[in-house]
Amino acid sequence: GKEGEGERGRGFGFALRLALAIGILCLPLASALLEEHLLIWVGYHLWEKTSRLSLLAYWLLLMAVVLFSWPPRSVRLPRTILRKGYHVLAFLLFAPGQMLESSTLRLAYAASFALLVTLELVRAARLGPLSQALQRFIAPQIDHRDAGPLALTHIYLLLGCAIPSWLTPHAASASSSSLAPLAPLAGVLILGVGDTAASVWGTLAGSRRWVPGATRGKTVEGTAAGAASTILAAVVALAITGKTSGLVGGALLVFPATIGTCLLEAFTEQIDNLVLPVWYFATLAAL
Repeated sequence: GKEGEGERGRGFGFALRLALAIGILCLPLASALLEEHLLIWVGYHLWEKTSRLSLLAYWLLLMAVVLFSWPPRSVRLPRTILRKGYHVLAFLLFAPGQMLESSTLRLAYAASFALLVTLELVRAARLGPLSQALQRFIAPQIDHRDAGPLALTHIYLLLGCAIPSWLTPHAASASSSSLAPLAPLAGVLILGVGDTAASVWGTLAGSRRWVPGATRGKTVEGTAAGAASTILAAVVALAITGKTSGLVGGALLVFPATIGTCLLEAFTEQIDNLVLPVWYFATLAAL
């Protein structure tokens, strides 16, 4: 009918404007900055090392597995746990990339950000079948923080992981600090591990809330689980990079920054996917 034709027309118009913006503005500008065509530069970058192609294959395989298996159809899970599944995915995607091929990961962050913004605009504009498919996929995971026309928490998650890495392209190799390797991983650790553990354990086993008498809010048990899991993951990361001599020494190094950030997670009313990584990054860099 006329409504369907109108949607197809809007969809075609949006796709045309997007293609023109990419072809006329974005690609030429990026190519000018690189002094080489962007797509050729990306191709050379990936083909330069076998490890980069292997990392790309790992990302694609993991994404395919998650897209077809999460959320599970046979088990009804609380929305909090459904959402935190994507935090775990972020950890599995980005932690190996930061440790193995950090330059490729920073490039992937930028490309993923552009892709997610584009897909969210398509979903919000309600442009035909693609918008409907995106809406069906994201609807079970939307909560009060995505009450407006745009659902942005997944984009905030990506930015929270990316910002520490973007801010420290050479810091890990140039700095003599024992915590230098953790600074680019600040977002991945605090969101992919700490925030996930705090939310899941707090939902399943939390009973003592930080604000007595409150019916909602963060629990002491959740915060403790988040801090413990983040410290453990940070110590493992330090051990892999050879920057610490033992479990106790590594735990003591990251303890102040981790405890402070997990307490911030318990009390902040801000967007934790953005605030926690920046705070954790700053406190790790200051030690």
